[in-house]
Amino acid sequence: MARVRNIRAVKTVPRSVSDARGLGLGRLFMCLVIGSAIMTPSDERLARALLETRTIALVGASMKPVRPSHRVGQYLTSAGYRVIPVNPGHAGKYLFGEKIVARLSDIQDEVQLIDIFVKSENVLPHVKEAAAHLGGLRVVWMQLDIRNEAARVLAESKGLTVVEDRCTAIEHRRLLSR
Repeated sequence: MARVRNIRAVKTVPRSVSDARGLGLGRLFMCLVIGSAIMTPSDERLARALLETRTIALVGASMKPVRPSHRVGQYLTSAGYRVIPVNPGHAGKYLFGEKIVARLSDIQDEVQLIDIFVKSENVLPHVKEAAAHLGGLRVVWMQLDIRNEAARVLAESKGLTVVEDRCTAIEHRRLLSR
C-alpha cells in the first residue's frame, strides 16, 4: 500500500478511478497527489517554498553543534541548499562553508528564503531588513515556537510566503526526502 498522509477522511491513495469514487469530488480535488503521498494545500505550499529555494539566510546561526540552528543549517547544507549564516557575534568566521555575516543587509547574493532562529519579539526588525535588502526573497520562515503577527503582516503585504512555528529541516525531510 502506498505511503499516505491522513487528510480529513482520506486514508488511502486512490490507485484507480474506481478507488477514487468513494472519496467524493470535493475531497479528491482538495488533495494534491505527489508521487505516492497525498499532500494538503498547506503541505503543497511548504514543498513549493522549499523546492523554489536555492539560497537560505539563516538568522541566529550558532557555532555550537548542539544548538538547533546549527543542526538545521548542517541539514539544509547537506540537502543541497546554500546556507548563509547571519549572526553579529560571529561575523567573519565560517560556518556551513560560508562566511558568517552580521546582518541580512550584508548579503550581496540573491536569497529566496530567510530561516529565523531568534525570539519571537525580535523577528520584526529582521523581516524589515530582509524585505528592504534581499533581492529575490520569497519566503520568511520562522522556526518552531517562533511567531510574530506584525512580521507576518509586513511580509505578506510584500507578497512573501510566511511560515511560522515550523522547522525547515523537519518539513524538508517530511515532504521532499522520499
